[in-house]
Amino acid sequence: MAFLRGDATANRIVGLPEDDFIFGEEGDDTLVGLGGQDVIKGGIGNDILYGDGAPDAIGNDLLFGEDGNDTLYGGGGDDILNGGNDNDILYGEAGNDQLIGGDGDDILYGGDGDDFLASGFGNDQLYGGNGNDQVIGNRGNQRLEGGSGDDFLGGGAGNDLLFGGSGADEMDGSSDNDLLFGQAGNDKLSGGTGNDVLFGGSNDGSPSGNDEIDAGQNNDLIFGEDGNDKLIGNSGNDTIYGGEGDDEIIGVASTGTGELDILTGGGGVDTFVLGNTNNVFYQGFSDNDFAVIKDFQLNQDLIQINGINLDGYSFGNSSGNGLIFFKNDLIAVFSGVNINSILASPSFKIA
Repeated sequence: MAFLRGDATANRIVGLPEDDFIFGEEGDDTLVGLGGQDVIKGGIGNDILYGDGAPDAIGNDLLFGEDGNDTLYGGGGDDILNGGNDNDILYGEAGNDQLIGGDGDDILYGGDGDDFLASGFGNDQLYGGNGNDQVIGNRGNQRLEGGSGDDFLGGGAGNDLLFGGSGADEMDGSSDNDLLFGQAGNDKLSGGTGNDVLFGGSNDGSPSGNDEIDAGQNNDLIFGEDGNDKLIGNSGNDTIYGGEGDDEIIGVASTGTGELDILTGGGGVDTFVLGNTNNVFYQGFSDNDFAVIKDFQLNQDLIQINGINLDGYSFGNSSGNGLIFFKNDLIAVFSGVNINSILASPSFKIA
């Protein structure tokens, strides 16, 4: 085991083909682990750290940037990289790596393997790369990308931007106002708290999968895009666009008291859910909570209602719009569609 230490100048230190402890100390250093299970610390200065300095020198290394704007390369093996203070760039490369940003505005690249990436306390950018990665935000406004594989992305605090990539990804915006893109694959998106915007695909016309999107709390905007999606507004005044495919559109979490949702199905056979086996949605707050269904297609789309209390439903029209009431409480408005046409078509699905 070798102990190698620099000084206050800009050092280049190359380890031995064994387990090394390398300390850069002060200065802008280049520190190379070579083979073995190495521990490399940059110290003060803008340092470059390599866990493995040759293609056949593979080890499970620990790299710490510490102070300064550092660049860390894990190389082969299952490595742990910690940027430390200031603005750092971390490359996990091959292996199942752990990358931690630390303080400052950092950029993390997982590379190949099933990696764990965690931001620190700055406005960081995290890219999972290949493999099934966990990409976790913290404080600050972060950009998180899963890449290929089945990834988990968690936004944390701050106004975050999340991209699932290819594969079946799970994404959670967490707190604050986030923007989520599931992209390709059958993804599961959750907005969390805050006023979020969620896309099942990429919002660029490229194919997306069969996604499940739960906007979470507050006033959110959901775009299912392609695929047969399940879209849930949850609490707050939400706007939901199903897009292409046979979508299930649910504006509320349970009864939906005190909210106004705008629901648009788009193409396909869409189901607008106004109740389930336990609850009638949008009832209990008079005419101040209801769903506005913008594009109901007769003889195509469906309306799901609660089947236990069928006698409580009544119907009407106002200004060319069909209305559904439950015990004189308005629960749904159908824009530009006469309620008699809806009742005359096979439109209802009983839960």
